[in-house]
Amino acid sequence: MSEPHSIEQLNQQTHSWTAHTNIDQLNQCESTRITEENLPLYSVGDVKDLSMARYAATICLNRAATLEAESVTLMETLSQNTEALEILAHVEDECIAAVQIDSTYYVKDFDVTVNGKSQSWVDYLRKDLACDFSVMAYQSYPRPEYYDEGLIPNQYYVYLTAEQYETLVNVVESKMDALNSLGQDVMIDLQALLDKRDQSYTLLTALLKVCGDTARTISMNF
Repeated sequence: MSEPHSIEQLNQQTHSWTAHTNIDQLNQCESTRITEENLPLYSVGDVKDLSMARYAATICLNRAATLEAESVTLMETLSQNTEALEILAHVEDECIAAVQIDSTYYVKDFDVTVNGKSQSWVDYLRKDLACDFSVMAYQSYPRPEYYDEGLIPNQYYVYLTAEQYETLVNVVESKMDALNSLGQDVMIDLQALLDKRDQSYTLLTALLKVCGDTARTISMNF
């Protein structure tokens, strides 16, 4: 393929090469791995070097875009993790504040809204978080004679036996520990991705400057 003889032709040729190049395969070649150390190799000053610099810039842009998408996925995971922890913390608070009458524990019921879906925290923990526990009944009003024991009229409660209550407390604490551990791992992975993304953008900026400088040098020689 003959070299282009104008900046416009160069742009068209580079666009054509980029459109028909497998960037992943190109990036595996040692000759096209872009680092700060070999960046000067792309700034010699002729048409071929300008094309290679644009290749390299395309690779960096592709890298940055891929890392950006992966970062967004991790951010969504982190957001869901945080939301689950907040709900579990609320359940834990209600367990602590539960009223015990005879052998039954009364834990306040409340609805949670996740992804536009409203449901009892019992359903959320069992279905969405796969927590294994059972209850006597939920979304039930307490008996009027128990109001003096601290229960609230017209307030739904979850009824649990002593064994069910203990199981629920253990399940909530275990799930919170697991989600906290997951959150830490996700944060580490996210920070690593963001660092790589920023590095790609830094190299991309440098390569674009190389392209601009080289293009001006070429145009001055026409």
